[in-house]
Amino acid sequence: MIVTTTDSVEGRPVKSYLAIVSGEAFLLDDSSDGASEKEDALLGAREKAIGKMTQRAEKLGANAVVGVSVDVEIQSAMKYFVTVAGTAVVLP
Repeated sequence: MIVTTTDSVEGRPVKSYLAIVSGEAFLLDDSSDGASEKEDALLGAREKAIGKMTQRAEKLGANAVVGVSVDVEIQSAMKYFVTVAGTAVVLP
């Protein structure tokens, strides 16, 4: 599965646009670890959200998700909500 923030994949024109897909992950950071550990946890949440998004795209028959955006909402000092969204497409 190709996942990209760009609107297209160079050399591979979009054959069909299927739907907007998204993925979400909630991170409760109740540790007192340093900044490096918090970054790792946040990156893990992003990867989890991308995984959910790509699963939803695959169910639609997509082999790529283009125009992906990532949003991190800080709900408090220890709560983060990560959302990713893009367009599920079929590339030749």
